[in-house]
Amino acid sequence: MNISVINNFKDNFDTLILPVSKNRKINSHNKELDKKINKYIELYSFSYSDDKFLSFDLEADNKLKQIVLVNIDLPDKLQIRDTLFNVFGKISEKSKNILFINSDLFFDEYIITEIFILRYYKFIKYIENSKKHKHHLFILTNKDIDLTETIELANSVNTARDLVNEPSNVLYPETLAESALSLGEKYGFEVEVLNKKDIKKLKMECFLKVGEGSDKEPKLIILRYHGNKKDKNKIGLIGKGVTFDSGGLSLKPSDSMIEMKSDMAGAAAVISAVCTASKMKIKKNIIGVIPACENMINGSSYKLGDIIKSMNGKTVEIHNTDAEGRLTIIDAVTYAIRHEKVTHILDIATLTGACMVALGTDITGVVTNDGNMLKVLKKASEISGELIWELPNHSTYKESLKSPNADLKNVGTRWGGAIIAGQFIEEFVEKLPWLHLDIAGPAFIESKSKFGSAGGTGAGTRLLYEFIKNF
Repeated sequence: MNISVINNFKDNFDTLILPVSKNRKINSHNKELDKKINKYIELYSFSYSDDKFLSFDLEADNKLKQIVLVNIDLPDKLQIRDTLFNVFGKISEKSKNILFINSDLFFDEYIITEIFILRYYKFIKYIENSKKHKHHLFILTNKDIDLTETIELANSVNTARDLVNEPSNVLYPETLAESALSLGEKYGFEVEVLNKKDIKKLKMECFLKVGEGSDKEPKLIILRYHGNKKDKNKIGLIGKGVTFDSGGLSLKPSDSMIEMKSDMAGAAAVISAVCTASKMKIKKNIIGVIPACENMINGSSYKLGDIIKSMNGKTVEIHNTDAEGRLTIIDAVTYAIRHEKVTHILDIATLTGACMVALGTDITGVVTNDGNMLKVLKKASEISGELIWELPNHSTYKESLKSPNADLKNVGTRWGGAIIAGQFIEEFVEKLPWLHLDIAGPAFIESKSKFGSAGGTGAGTRLLYEFIKNF
């Protein structure tokens, strides 16, 4: 898949994408073609007040070509990405050369590029005789632009999707660590992997207990990128890395378990965001910490009623073994603070179904103790197009985390579950500025949609990268 920016009309195309408006003449930069397009607009009774798109084939230059008209009178600026996903979804798979005329500059060339790359992603490595699209996109514009960063970031999103889409018999803690090491070597950042013996020495008991029920040993994956050694700030990105979540003894039903290879989407976002930050030589300091394990069942599995001492020193009483992600994250947070000396914490996880109930499947829930970090995150959301919503961090929710037998329970009441899960993690941030991102909704698509193939979406990758850049 290739993308080129051009300043002159190219007639050797299979598909033409042309923004149109009631207040502007059709301008494909080819007068004969303009006449034909106008005839088709009349033929199909295209309405600028009602119709978003019109796709048809016509003969030009002795060749049948696809024309996709995009009505720019209708899209809300906030829905530009949705519009472009739909536009690229209308293109024939047989089209090799696609010409997008953007000389009126209605669309942002960077967003066109981003959506083009994301829309044609496919995870088909296990399908015999499968073929990927071989489209070449030409963007006609009167601007001189460099798409390097956009292409790198979009490709990193697809890297995250690859990681999430791998089945759990292929991607487990050890192979996730191998992937991180390989990407670190490719993009130029340091990766260290700690094994079970190392994790025991660190007394990360909450993390260890979650992985105890699996034959696959846990791994603590540490990413280090130092882009500005003079800067005292060091951002700690903590990514949930549960490569398969059965729920443990609080066993999930089969319908809920089928997608649980995706429970490491937070880890995938952290790895991929650091890849782009390193490639683009962002002048920030980043530490990524990924507690990678499986939540499975055997005779050593942790049980309801168990009391476990965290690396922080606080004890946790287990009331639900399917609330495992927060247990791995709290020890990773403590490691980042005490061993990597991070100054700010951002954790990202497919943490709760409650967040999906509250916000649906498109929006990331946010819990925070710091307005400045939230301000940067909101700006990152606007730039990336990844939607976020702040959840109330009121102290009244914390009451349900109290236990008569330990410092905390690992779950509270079911009401406000997404907030309470975030507040549980907050108990371990040692008063550092902190953001919690729950990507349970947007991390995985169950079926094919306008956004492309089913599976991992790479949620959080663009958001984290823009956060890092603007921090």
